[in-house]
Amino acid sequence: TWAQYIPDIVDGKVNGFFALVIDVTEVKEAEKKLKEVLESIPEGLVEINLQGEVLYANNSSMNILNISKQEVEGINYRSINFEHFTLDNKPYPLEELPFTVAIREKRLVGPFEYCIVGNDGKQKFLSVFAVPLFNKDNIMYGAIASFRNVTERIEFQKKLIHAKEEANRAN
Repeated sequence: TWAQYIPDIVDGKVNGFFALVIDVTEVKEAEKKLKEVLESIPEGLVEINLQGEVLYANNSSMNILNISKQEVEGINYRSINFEHFTLDNKPYPLEELPFTVAIREKRLVGPFEYCIVGNDGKQKFLSVFAVPLFNKDNIMYGAIASFRNVTERIEFQKKLIHAKEEANRAN
């Protein structure tokens, strides 16, 4: 970074300029590295603003949810075309979604585990954490959620419970 003031005085009037040059190469490289890290993690990562609009979704979130960036970025997270269910197949209230709770309570929440059913009709069980985001003045401006697909674990647990119930009935 360097700055230079070059004065030029003509007929008692100041004509001049101040030049400030900042090399942002290191900042751009750090931003690129951060984006590479966010895109490479296996967990889904989604950022929203306070209105609920999706600002960012990493590649893993697209893969887990089986949707494209065009289907999610810029739209309200509540309007993404998924049905939400509790682990025992009851409707999951939208006001209890992790983003909603994190913003309402202004704190980290999770893990929340629930089922989503997308356009393809397939059930996916997710484990979700959400945390509100605050600027340097401690003003909340959005939230971020991380999630993973836990379908195999939940289905295995359900099979174990079913097998136990069958064994109890047989006795």
